Amino acid sequence: MRPATLAAAIAAGIAREVYPERGEDPAFRSLLQSCVRENVEAILDLWAGRTTLEDVSPDHALGFARATAEARIPLSALERTYWLGAGRLWDAWVEEVTVAAPGPEDLQALVGEPGRLLFAYVDRVLGVVVPCYEATRASMVRRVDDLRRAVLDELLADDGPADPRWDTTLGYRLGAEHLAVLVEPEGRVPRETLAARIAEAAGATATTVRDEEDGAWVLWLGRPDGFADEPMGRLRAHLATIAGSVAVGEPGGGVDGFRRSRVQALLARRVRRVVVEATGDTCTCWYADVRLEALLLRDEGQARNFVAEELGPLAGEDPHDVRVRRSLLAWLSCGSQAAAAAALGVHENTVRQHVRRAESVLPAVLAHRRTELLVALRLDAVLQSTE
Repeated sequence: MRPATLAAAIAAGIAREVYPERGEDPAFRSLLQSCVRENVEAILDLWAGRTTLEDVSPDHALGFARATAEARIPLSALERTYWLGAGRLWDAWVEEVTVAAPGPEDLQALVGEPGRLLFAYVDRVLGVVVPCYEATRASMVRRVDDLRRAVLDELLADDGPADPRWDTTLGYRLGAEHLAVLVEPEGRVPRETLAARIAEAAGATATTVRDEEDGAWVLWLGRPDGFADEPMGRLRAHLATIAGSVAVGEPGGGVDGFRRSRVQALLARRVRRVVVEATGDTCTCWYADVRLEALLLRDEGQARNFVAEELGPLAGEDPHDVRVRRSLLAWLSCGSQAAAAAALGVHENTVRQHVRRAESVLPAVLAHRRTELLVALRLDAVLQSTE
């Protein structure tokens, strides 16, 4: 059995069956041939008694393992390489043994022991090769993630035009229309799964998720043809099923829209808590629904002054005044005392008493400045929830 000829034949068979798409890659084929040759020589040395399993040091296999990982070839293909190679080598050995026509007393020495050593060798080598492959892939993923995070930070920090390399690095078309979804998840559903389901619901492609503070993350959805009523309807329905809090920006085109939609989602997250509860909405807060609060909160000091001036005697921290403000917000938002009571989970008489209290201390406001009062109450709810 000529080792070089045998190794070349085994490598050619592996290349055809496991790596047919790499037939025109001379560097990969050369690395495969080298790996197979060194494995064949090591096994033949074991069979000949020149070495033992304890002497096996499969350093020669690590380079090929790294190459397959870096080429994004599945681990299953790498493992198949070894088992297919072992099978081809065993076939060649059995053929040699058969030609020699040994007696029954020689079969154990010629077949049993070599077979045991062959399986033990493959197991030993894979025990080193597989961790090497996995470590290489993990390192690649970290490098890619780090690069994507750096590009996203650069993109969001800059207010200039798009850099062509951004699309390539992110694997995402920045020329499309974008919608940012900020998620504060609850439960154990993996982030990748949540992101994939959100993207599927919107019929969109998603870029790298970006971590925000407090365990939240932003997912950008991109659609070349924009977000019409149908995909937005599917998205709304799906987001309502997510365990946790969700805030959504507005669709925007190009790099400016990519940046702006995230800022809007962050603003929507800030105003969502109490306003959402008071209006009876779901845990998904859309920037379009809280645009007014978001605008006014850009100058928080002015917003607090506005609230104090509009609410007057009801602006204090007295628990009763707090309940009155909450009832007023629900009443003005829902349009009736009955609906407000249902939204708050209280008796209608409670809402009625609170409205009367407000009418007694804010008669002019309720008569002539109901819009301003509603805005002040919504702002007050947001400010109280963020303190």
